[in-house]
This record gives sequence, C-alpha cells and structure tokens, in this order.
Amino acid sequence: MALKPRPIVADADSFRLLRDDVGIGEVRELSPEDASLIARHLGSHAETFYLAASGVALDTYPSTFRKGQQAIAIEWVRREPHPQENEPELNTNRFLFGLTPDEKHCFGYDVTEKRPNVSKEQVFNHWTTLEELTERLPPASRPGTDSE
Repeated sequence: MALKPRPIVADADSFRLLRDDVGIGEVRELSPEDASLIARHLGSHAETFYLAASGVALDTYPSTFRKGQQAIAIEWVRREPHPQENEPELNTNRFLFGLTPDEKHCFGYDVTEKRPNVSKEQVFNHWTTLEELTERLPPASRPGTDSE
C-alpha cells in the first residue's frame, strides 16, 4: 500500500488513549470530540455527519508505522455541500493512524478507495448515500436503535 505523501500529524498520547478503547476488527462510532483528539479537523468540520473507528493490525503495513502494534482506521463521513450532477449526498474518507517506529510521533494518512476494498478493510464507499451508509453501519449505530 502506498501512503499519500503528506501525513496528518496527530497527538501520540491521544492516539494511545483512543487505541486502548478500539478493538481490532470492531467498528465503533466516534464522537466528534474523540476524533478531534487525533485530528482536529475531523470532529470540527461543519459538514461532518458520522465518524467511526476500528483497530487495525500493522503486520502488513509500511515501515512508516511501528509493526506489531495496533493502528486506528477512522472513517469520516461528511455531507457534500456542493454535489455534482448525480453525485450522492455523502462523502467518506478513510484515514489510517499509527505510531512511528520510535513511538514518539503519530501520523495519519488518507487511504480512501472509491469503493470498499476488503484488503484495505474500508467500510464505506467514498461517494455514498444515506441508505448505503445505514446498511453498512454497525447495528448499534443505525438510526432508530438504542445504543445505550
């Protein structure tokens, strides 16, 4: 997997706190406040609609990250304020955050694919509708369900 050249610099201590709450293979809804601990723009962006995180094993990812430690994938769903003709109302980006090999820094990279890709474990299409989003959400996060 080729990572895009400009990383998002994240707070390593905040990453560790969130990492401890997110299990590998689980998809968990994130509050804007929790997402903002890692990347401020995710939680504070005016068009943010939904945020989810999942833990990712780093055995197969590039040497940018410390191997053998969990990374966090964040799915950021936001409303498209200016959709093109026939473009759905939502956009999703997937970011992968992990610690550097020396564990002093945390970086995130946009690893979004246009369509879900099993090998990259992306949950949502980049261009998606509310209906598609709802079908792919974890059951506890679907509208009309009590998650508490």
